[in-house]
Amino acid sequence: MKQRIVTFLLLITLVPSIVVWAADTNVGKEGNEAYMKALRFRVWTQKDWTAWTSQKWDKDDQSYLKIQAEIEQLIEQGKLTPEELAKYKVIGEQTLSNPQIVFRWAYAAERLAASTDKSKDKLTFRDGVSQALLKAPFPDTYSYARIRFLSQMKSNHFINDIKAAGERLLLHNPNDYEVKYNMTRILSWSPEPEQQVKAFEYAQDLVKLRPFYPSSHAILGARYLDRWRQIGSQIDANKAIAAYQKYLELASANADFRDSAQHTIKMIQNELAQ
Repeated sequence: MKQRIVTFLLLITLVPSIVVWAADTNVGKEGNEAYMKALRFRVWTQKDWTAWTSQKWDKDDQSYLKIQAEIEQLIEQGKLTPEELAKYKVIGEQTLSNPQIVFRWAYAAERLAASTDKSKDKLTFRDGVSQALLKAPFPDTYSYARIRFLSQMKSNHFINDIKAAGERLLLHNPNDYEVKYNMTRILSWSPEPEQQVKAFEYAQDLVKLRPFYPSSHAILGARYLDRWRQIGSQIDANKAIAAYQKYLELASANADFRDSAQHTIKMIQNELAQ
């Protein structure tokens, strides 16, 4: 009991806004230290990835949905700040044995990263999240599987397993913008024509789902650009230009991709003029 009180007081000191959930998700110090020690030499293998993607993801999701709702409320109130995220990170890294604490950090990081178009800030917000999600025990819930996918999709070593996870998530919710956006990128890396076709279809879906998101038009422009390179159709070239122009119209003045989009438009126009 003494240890529980000490831990609770530490959480209050570090993160005033998470007192309620800190009490609910407290874990014993000895249990967490033993878990952290076991993780010291833990490396994910192909077997781990395959096991994760083949699990049912059907355990009770209510506690994770509640965490998501709490984070969304903080966003509406303007209280989810980089400083608040830093506090979540401290608690998450110290309590990897508790997947709910790690999930709160990961979900908050993903939502903050989605709110900026500065690549450096995105990397800062997501720093450490992917490793923590792999190290925390997997609760076999849909929400946790989803946030793990969003954090792991750049891991090229196990890209087929990550792609399989994304396909399962889209079967659950075909209109999940974040999952479909990442799947579009993953599929576009494939040399297989059918995967390229699916990436193009997904990119078109993204514009329909969120037409006012700059990223929707940027990724569609990239798919038209790829198809123009492969087929040589001027129609695709013109549509790539139109998509990038729409991106520039919607993106902020200091967005990282602005210069690249402008350069790509000029490049396409110059090649068409030759």
